[in-house]
Amino acid sequence: MACADLAANLIGRHNARQGARRLFAVLQNRRLNKVRTSLAQSCVLYLIAHITIHLFILLQHLIYSIVDVVMSELFPELAQVPRARPLPNQFGPRPGI
Repeated sequence: MACADLAANLIGRHNARQGARRLFAVLQNRRLNKVRTSLAQSCVLYLIAHITIHLFILLQHLIYSIVDVVMSELFPELAQVPRARPLPNQFGPRPGI
């Protein structure tokens, strides 16, 4: 059952038409369109900033990985140096569990 039929059955066909016209008029209101436009622009700017941060983090990881590979190729003796144990991560799983 369509929304229009449901509204017509619940509140009557005349009232459903009046409600649809009023809703259409609200959606066409210039003042409300400006609010919706600014809200949409804010959402787009937030998404752009969020994506930019993630791209920066990925780029940083890529650069560190490339530097690691270059250093291990230029100085193979670095592979023999024992690596330090990573610090325990308070949010991750505990070692030995």
